Amino acid sequence: MIQETVCLTQEELDSFIALLTQSTGIIPRSSHLEGIKNYIEKQLCKKGISVIEYKNKLITDKKLFSELINESTVNETYFFREEKQFFLLRDKIFPIWKATAGSMPIKIWSAACSFGEEAYSLALLAKKCGVKAMITASDINS
Repeated sequence: MIQETVCLTQEELDSFIALLTQSTGIIPRSSHLEGIKNYIEKQLCKKGISVIEYKNKLITDKKLFSELINESTVNETYFFREEKQFFLLRDKIFPIWKATAGSMPIKIWSAACSFGEEAYSLALLAKKCGVKAMITASDINS
């Protein structure tokens, strides 16, 4: 059995991106759109369904939608990622916090942190600066 190839139109791709953005707040970079398009086209071929059927399944099937999210997000993580942000914390925010809040812990949320190296980096930096920190780490990609 030979599977036909599927080629999404720009309008169809835009409708998937709109669904992704509306449901998650994620606005994919233009450099990621081709990968998302390829993934959706492969899913349409693999499942042998139409664009409308697949879109409807995404709306009703959380697991299927989660797979699209995973394919649409970047798993980039490393210690002290976005160096300038850590310099800002070290040089400005932590000293001000320490001076005004004393021993009260600062609450930090590390969002979109993949495997969590960024959260560990925050904990290390806070400790080095003498600041108690309560850190929450999360990522939409399962």
